[in-house]
Amino acid sequence: MYKLFSNVMKANVYLTKLESIERAVLRLLRKRYCNEDFEELNQLINILEFCDKPISEIELASVVLEGLMRDPESVEEEDVQSLLQLIHECKLDLELFIEHHTHTDFVSSVVPREEYEKYLAGLESFLGISTERVNLRDRILEIIYEYPGNYIKSIHNFISKRVIEVSYTTVWKYVNELEELGKILTIGGPQGNLRYCFPNPKEVRNRKEYYGKYFGIQGVIKERITDYFTTSYKSQSFYDFYIVNSDVVPEIILTVGYGTRIKLGSKVEIKAYGLIQSIEYLKESEGYIPKTDFDDLDVLLGWRVTLAENEREVLWADVYNEELKQTLPT
Repeated sequence: MYKLFSNVMKANVYLTKLESIERAVLRLLRKRYCNEDFEELNQLINILEFCDKPISEIELASVVLEGLMRDPESVEEEDVQSLLQLIHECKLDLELFIEHHTHTDFVSSVVPREEYEKYLAGLESFLGISTERVNLRDRILEIIYEYPGNYIKSIHNFISKRVIEVSYTTVWKYVNELEELGKILTIGGPQGNLRYCFPNPKEVRNRKEYYGKYFGIQGVIKERITDYFTTSYKSQSFYDFYIVNSDVVPEIILTVGYGTRIKLGSKVEIKAYGLIQSIEYLKESEGYIPKTDFDDLDVLLGWRVTLAENEREVLWADVYNEELKQTLPT
């Protein structure tokens, strides 16, 4: 039990130090550093090792730190961003570690497991709530399917007000779990960009339920079909049309601003979000008439399209709609 206490205490100390290290990095970039900053930065490697970060990431941090302490101007902005992202990830890891080990591991280490489970059952009965975290994960899944297009912080605020008070880290962790399980799709991030949550299109049986709502997709651009449409006098928007092969049936037509050229046949995956509509919407509201039969396909009016592997590389963005309005009840 002493080892448990020791590690939790160390995690708390490291979490505080990471805040100081982050500030030291920013001071170095602004050329307002002092000798104490170097002492702070040198502790980062120990923290990364404590967080079980891969050797490659520790080596990257070591190289970037060395460059910052020698000549901040010589360090590439991308490397600095990677370092700050690594610090941010470690902070989340430490928060999770502290939260988990000060609750589950501590209680189970001083109380027999049978007695602990009996206590939880009695607590659930008395409070009328379930302490099973899987129920919270299921609730998060329901929220994402009912209100697609909200970012994680917004979901956290909603749950804390309407369901049960939990930490942001807990919600963040379950969002990641749901994505790994293939239940949801997130688009956005990393640090500095909002990360939006959507149903996984492969899990949606009837897309009609989402017409007029935010929707996200991931897949390979299969074909440019702009030439298969004619425009009428109603047309006020100018689009290029692409078929996205996202392993869903029927496939989805993605619209982007006219003149946007997305490479075909490269098997490079994209992520996109926007409003999903029926093909009839293009005819009635946008004035686009298909020359061939696309009646069984739905249309995603794309507001932001990026590479799936590197979401910083934006292929198309509607500057007026790129940031989604949050749809959760207040």
